[in-house]
Amino acid sequence: MKTKRYLNAAKDRFGTNRITLSGSILVSTPSVADMLVLDSDKNKMIQTAVDELSEQFSFIDVSVTYGLADIEIKMFANKQWLGSGAFLDELNDVLGKLVAEILAVANYSVRINVFGEYCVGCKKISYRYLNKKEDVRYITVCEEARNVGELVLNPRNVTAIIVIGVIIYCLYMWYMTRQG
Repeated sequence: MKTKRYLNAAKDRFGTNRITLSGSILVSTPSVADMLVLDSDKNKMIQTAVDELSEQFSFIDVSVTYGLADIEIKMFANKQWLGSGAFLDELNDVLGKLVAEILAVANYSVRINVFGEYCVGCKKISYRYLNKKEDVRYITVCEEARNVGELVLNPRNVTAIIVIGVIIYCLYMWYMTRQG
């Protein structure tokens, strides 16, 4: 379980795509009379689903806040590098499963408000996730060209430049010791 998380983190560290994400999922009871519906078993189920979300997307900080009659799942990632080119669809599937699990257990109200920016290829996409009951979708708010600096100065390129520099330096030092 932890091995998979570390492998995903390593894969994402050398990715060429960049994600910024912020928002929350609010799980609440439908009325004030049902305030005691959020019992420990249902809280554990929600926490398990949140742990799976956190494991699959290790670069997203996920926190859970328990209120009197609601649970708020906050998500945040600021300019994190990412290996997947289909992140928006993958997160859409995961959020859809999370909402379906929550609604299958009890008569809760679930509201998703997650938004951010996704840089993939030569595009910068601003997006927002919303839901209506079990139907979770993202909408593209804005799409524009990506900055050339972001394309050139990604972790993979910087790491390659450093490694090549070190190799050239070692070869130069080896050559100088052979000459002297």
